[in-house]
Amino acid sequence: MEMKVELFLENFFIKEGMRRKEFTLLSEDNKNKLNEELIKRLYQSSIVKSSNLDYDEILKSKGDINNYKHIHYINDSISLIKGIQIKLNQNIKELYIIENSLKYMNDLKNDFEQGFRIESEIVISLYCNLIVAIIGSVSFIISSMLDYIQDPNTGNFEINFTSEINKSKNNKNYYGIVFLKSLESFNKSVLNGDIHRMFEALYSKKSLIGTITTSQLGILVGITVAIFIVPIIREIIYQYNHMRVSLSDYLNLQATFIEMNRVRLEGSKDMKKTKEKQEKIAKTLHKLADKVNVDVKTSSKKAEMELKKEDKNLTISNLTKNRVNFKPESNIESELLL
Repeated sequence: MEMKVELFLENFFIKEGMRRKEFTLLSEDNKNKLNEELIKRLYQSSIVKSSNLDYDEILKSKGDINNYKHIHYINDSISLIKGIQIKLNQNIKELYIIENSLKYMNDLKNDFEQGFRIESEIVISLYCNLIVAIIGSVSFIISSMLDYIQDPNTGNFEINFTSEINKSKNNKNYYGIVFLKSLESFNKSVLNGDIHRMFEALYSKKSLIGTITTSQLGILVGITVAIFIVPIIREIIYQYNHMRVSLSDYLNLQATFIEMNRVRLEGSKDMKKTKEKQEKIAKTLHKLADKVNVDVKTSSKKAEMELKKEDKNLTISNLTKNRVNFKPESNIESELLL
């Protein structure tokens, strides 16, 4: 078993109360079998949660994020935020996490498109949920860190960062958002090669893709890869599942944000008319921002609570219950596995 896989397993079970010494007493064979069962359970729970979620518009892009219907909202919002932070000499490191995720998804376009062609469930799920996480993260940055203030001299509305920007590095409610953490995990998996190994493993055995089951997932893509890719998908799905504001409202926030800036820049000879229009858009923007901000924080918190609750039930004894292929090789293993 590779070291980083063993460390993941070790940390997972220690987190749920199992002592390090007990884990190390398991045989190599049982550690491998335990890992396969864990991956299967994590992935199965994710697929069940995603069955009622809306990915229709994302699925139409078929692996090319540039063909996603609303990608211009994402790109324009990011460009606008970048311009504002430069103007105010501020830095939002979370924005770079999103930008890197977009870049990597573009770099991996051919691999994602092939996943759609051969109907690879794990590739399609990863692709769709990464876009969900990007939408959620961009909208959350807008809702949390941007505000519109009215210039007392001109009456125009100007974009300004709220005080939250100054404490974001230490703000657990901000950086603790599941969407952002998942995107960061994805970025790391690209840099360390896990994503590339997943595609290589899947596409070298493409004849099996059509009949692949969740119980075969670890074998097909490799334990080392699956153990790090599946949690990314799982975490995003769990937050998306707890969202009570539609994904379209998250996109509407971005669209309104962009529109507000357009009106601000264009102006009008009729100052009264321009001011009224700005006030109307600003009111809509704040309403959407408040709704999205609360929804992201609430859904993230609920997702983490549910994940922790389910993780507690994924003990060694529960994972190995009624599994005849687990064969204790010592008295201690008999107590742990049965």
